[in-house]
Amino acid sequence: MTTQTQPVQFNIPTPAKASAFTGYHFEFTDQDTNIEVQASSWSGKESVVINGELISDKRVLTSTRSEHLITHDGREYRVGLHITNILTGNVECKLYRNDLLIGSQHKAVIEKPYTSLPSILKISAWTVACALWVTSVLPL
Repeated sequence: MTTQTQPVQFNIPTPAKASAFTGYHFEFTDQDTNIEVQASSWSGKESVVINGELISDKRVLTSTRSEHLITHDGREYRVGLHITNILTGNVECKLYRNDLLIGSQHKAVIEKPYTSLPSILKISAWTVACALWVTSVLPL
């Protein structure tokens, strides 16, 4: 008896944006392969979906960098996520095929300019959320 896996669907608006609540969503296309990367800013859960099928997932709580190594249709992919600015929630996602960079995107919870009142409020809320996260992860 064979079981078929259901395609993974992320409920992310298109074009996807970064949000402190919905996390980060990146989309890449390599020839006939659609690659989606989802990362939660709260739980640290990261998922990589290729052509609707969940290929890799893990939880990263104590690092600003992570990698997913995947082999699909004879091609080796490496997905790298890097938090480049914790204050603004800027995350960079890079996609490599056979160790050659084929795509790079970055998204931030708080985009420039930082001087408007809504941006200042977002920065304040994001800073409090980061402080709460750090105190819950690191032993005192």
